[in-house]
Amino acid sequence: MWEAILDAFLDTLKALPVLYLVYLLVAFFSHKNCSKKLFSKRATGPLVASALGQIPQCGFSSAMADLYSKKAITVGTLVAVFIATSDEALPLMFSRPDQWLTILLVVGIKFVAAVACGYLIDLILYKRQKVEPVAITEKCECEISHEEAEKAGHSSHAHCHDHCCADNIFLHALKHALSIALYMLIASIIINLLVYFIGLDTIQTIFVTDSAFQPLLLALMGLIPNCAVSVLIVELFFSNVITFSSMIAGLCSGAGLGMIVLFTKNKNLKQNLGILGLTFASAVAVGYICFLIELAL
Repeated sequence: MWEAILDAFLDTLKALPVLYLVYLLVAFFSHKNCSKKLFSKRATGPLVASALGQIPQCGFSSAMADLYSKKAITVGTLVAVFIATSDEALPLMFSRPDQWLTILLVVGIKFVAAVACGYLIDLILYKRQKVEPVAITEKCECEISHEEAEKAGHSSHAHCHDHCCADNIFLHALKHALSIALYMLIASIIINLLVYFIGLDTIQTIFVTDSAFQPLLLALMGLIPNCAVSVLIVELFFSNVITFSSMIAGLCSGAGLGMIVLFTKNKNLKQNLGILGLTFASAVAVGYICFLIELAL
């Protein structure tokens, strides 16, 4: 048992320096762009949203959700950034030097899926949407209340200065890296102990491994608005509990704080549920496309 805990601790310790470097780079570029203005346009919205969503944070999905509540962006743009957002998954993958191919596949698939789904949704809903493009002054996650931040697993104090609003990017990157390392450690310990006590075969049975239902299950799990979920999904993949297609489904449905902001800022519950449904359906569709490709290979 202690070996399982020690292995989890050593894996986390090895990943910590890489996590710190990744978050330092993210904090640096986000800090430099704090006053940058972005413009939402119907023709380019899903494309820009899909690109911004690749940045390892959930600030853009939160900002886009707030803009949607003001009718400044389209439904397709919002769903695109939700699909593209990976929260803490990519930094965790970066900590494993042998996973570069996986990283490229995840980024590429999520970007293409986000762009395709975004434009398809806008095409279908074109006549029903009235959008007035506005300038986005990037306030990042500072616009989110402390209560909303805490719901998603962020501390209320650190949350206000997250990513682009950090005054000391070195300290901010260290705090974020330690926070994610803690999630990683907890997830690793839980998985390792489960393998030790009940066996990998039983865990795979719980997550219906090798079953066509697994992408659907992971897409549902991804809807939970907490950054720990994306960490858990990646750890399950690295532990061979879930397939690549299931990980993609889970990461495509995970929008970080974006979904919380949407339901808080936008008072139209029917619209919110519709967007939730579109995000989930898109994630499931992408997951099953990858699943079919896996079967064919």
